[in-house]
Amino acid sequence: MLLYRILISITVILVVFWIWNYVTNVYTAVFVSAGLVLAVGAYLLKERESDD
Repeated sequence: MLLYRILISITVILVVFWIWNYVTNVYTAVFVSAGLVLAVGAYLLKERESDD
């Protein structure tokens, strides 16, 4: 399960870098990045609850 989380983290990081390079509007990049962080955070909390 740890490897799975690492792969997800790497994927998210790559997507964020792609967004920063692709989107010229800084505000859009910030909002999208914040959305990804919140989505990943919610996912990790859900995973943590299911692990207990």
